[in-house]
Amino acid sequence: MIESKSGRLLIVDDDIESITPLCDLLSESGYIVAGYTSGKDAIEALKRHDFDLLLTDLVMPEMDGIALLQAALKIDPHLVGIIITGQGTIQTAVEAMKVGAFDYVLKPFQFKILRQILSRAMEVRRLRINNLKLLEDITEGKQVEEELKSSREQLRNLSAHLQSIMEKERMNIAREIHDELGQALTVLKMDLFWLNNQLPKDQKLLLEKTKSMSELIDKTVKTVQRISAELRPGLLDDLGLAAAIEWQAEEFQKRTGIECEVILDPEDIILNQDISTAIFRIFQESLTNVFRHADATNVEVSLDEKTDRIVLEVRDNGKGITEKQISNPESFGLIGIRERVHLLGGDVKIIGIRDKGTTITVAIPLNKNGKTL
Repeated sequence: MIESKSGRLLIVDDDIESITPLCDLLSESGYIVAGYTSGKDAIEALKRHDFDLLLTDLVMPEMDGIALLQAALKIDPHLVGIIITGQGTIQTAVEAMKVGAFDYVLKPFQFKILRQILSRAMEVRRLRINNLKLLEDITEGKQVEEELKSSREQLRNLSAHLQSIMEKERMNIAREIHDELGQALTVLKMDLFWLNNQLPKDQKLLLEKTKSMSELIDKTVKTVQRISAELRPGLLDDLGLAAAIEWQAEEFQKRTGIECEVILDPEDIILNQDISTAIFRIFQESLTNVFRHADATNVEVSLDEKTDRIVLEVRDNGKGITEKQISNPESFGLIGIRERVHLLGGDVKIIGIRDKGTTITVAIPLNKNGKTL
């Protein structure tokens, strides 16, 4: 329940010297603030009181920020979480966003940036609360069926809007990571090369040190490239859906050891950005489900562009999804797939056969310009 103009904030950081001035600063800005140095104490506070935003440090000894965020979202699924990271890496911050964090803030704080993030987070919180109230209100009215239909459409429009914002944020973050960090590491490598050339040949210890530093920079460059690709693969924008799917399948096979075969018909499939992004994210979520739940050793993927539709099929040889799992309201991955397909006017079929595997088939209608009908 939003009780102040700015909102109610729950801040968790085991560093008392960091949390105290932050709480004071945000209180002065109009927020109602509660600060805790323990994740477990913060969870108890969430059970007793309503909060709009959760700001949690990523690295804490008792309960890290990711575990705290997951526990908090079980208590209040509409809570908006923001990760504070100082000791953690960008990769761990990205992992936090994958489990439900809205954004992350780097230490030391730049208050102007923090205020902007909090303002955007409060807008998302208000949208979630308003739509929740709308659903509660229309079930009590006389025109339940009509209003429910309208509400669903609003929710889908909101979902599409949030997905669009998220993809733009992913793209911006990926570019910043790739361009800014990549450029800085390149300059650092050049400076190190120059320094190495200035050292006398008899300074073996220093030469060995510069060599190990150079190798570390090379590894960091690869990490930056991988994180950037996970957020938004450049292949998707530069070479299209088919290339991005082949790349993702190769990465999945390397990472998991599960064989992944891809069949493209035609091999060069060109679609607009919205459809390409939706199909690529559906494909990623399908692979995630295979890895987490299927106990499979092989995945077959086909992407078939027909005259009036594009069809994606992901088939594994695992234990087979059950009807109960398909209809489970907490199967958020499957819900996300259905929602993306529905927004594009398509159909999705999920079939599981015990000990034979699971098949997910997605069909999205197209017009002559490769856009949805």
